[in-house]
This record gives sequence, C-alpha cells and structure tokens, in this order.
Amino acid sequence: MRKIGHIDEFADAVVFSDYLYSQGVTNDVDGDEKDGADIWVHDEDELDRAVAELGEFVLNASDDKYVAAGKKAEELRHKEKRDNLKYSKKVYDRSGITNVSMFSVAPVTFVLIIISVIVTLVAGLGSGSKLTP
Repeated sequence: MRKIGHIDEFADAVVFSDYLYSQGVTNDVDGDEKDGADIWVHDEDELDRAVAELGEFVLNASDDKYVAAGKKAEELRHKEKRDNLKYSKKVYDRSGITNVSMFSVAPVTFVLIIISVIVTLVAGLGSGSKLTP
C-alpha cells in the first residue's frame, strides 16, 4: 500500500476515493475533517494511474464524473459485501467444525463406529481368534 497524495478537504478526499474505487483502484482514505486526508492505493501496479487521476482531480474537483462515481462505488461495495457473504457461507473454519457433534455431521458413520466398537468388545477384542497370536 502506497500513499499517493494529500487532499486538504476530507469530503473531497472521500469523493476522489469513491472515484478511484469505481475505476477499479482499491484505496483507503486516512485523515479527518480538520486536517484533510491522505489517499493510499493498495496495488502497486495501479500507482501511476492513481497519481495521474489525483492530478486531474486537483485541477477540477467539481467535475460531474467524480460526483457520479459515488453511486457506482456504493453499488460496487454492496456487490463486494454480498459476494463476501456468499463466500463466507461456503468456508468452514476450525471453530465451526469443532462445535458440531459428529452425529449431526455424519450420522451413518457415527452409528457404524459404535457398532464396530460393540462387536469388538463382545468378541473379546479378538483374543480367542486363530488369527491373533
């Protein structure tokens, strides 16, 4: 992640950030209302493009394309959030697996294990068998 510049007005920085995001450049805004904001670009490959866009923005921040990009950026964020939610439903982490009982995950396997243990115990662990020394 690299800093590409500073914008004195925080609201303008948010508008520019939305514009970059709508153009496929992931970025962050770091700052506050009082001091303005720094713009950080995530992907090094997008650095030159983002710097050029920042130069254009500084020259004409009131251009309609920047304001219109806010709506597109919001739609993209909503889509990304929805996609991440769909993905997270497909992924199981260790805590989700260990909190589930074996019977609820694989009931047939669990029953077969119990039957095998019972048969083994009833048969005396195979002690009378000709197969064991």
